[in-house]
Amino acid sequence: MTPSATPDPDGLPGAPDASALLRRALTLAVEASPASLEQCALVLEEVSSRLREARRPPAGGWSEATALALRRHIERLAAILEHAAEFHRGWVRMRNALTAGYGCHGAPAEFSPEPRLRLEA
Repeated sequence: MTPSATPDPDGLPGAPDASALLRRALTLAVEASPASLEQCALVLEEVSSRLREARRPPAGGWSEATALALRRHIERLAAILEHAAEFHRGWVRMRNALTAGYGCHGAPAEFSPEPRLRLEA
């Protein structure tokens, strides 16, 4: 991804780019398809790189407003990704219960698919 030509009011070129990339990651996370989540991970790697670069001296730091905006984007994205992970874990529990039944303590048993290939000596 190419750096934005938009000037940063704090003099830190990485912060506005990171903010725009975080908004892109949020859009991808909300789509919640495997492809969009994979792209979201790539965008987050780029965000991380830009934030590390922007925090290096002599830049020193961002204004409070810039830092708060970045924090809000990150917190919202973290919540969306956590909800997606919990949704996935719920489906795994349901699959386990439907395919493997329940264990002795009443929790869904761990699903262990049979190997598709068996070798006998």
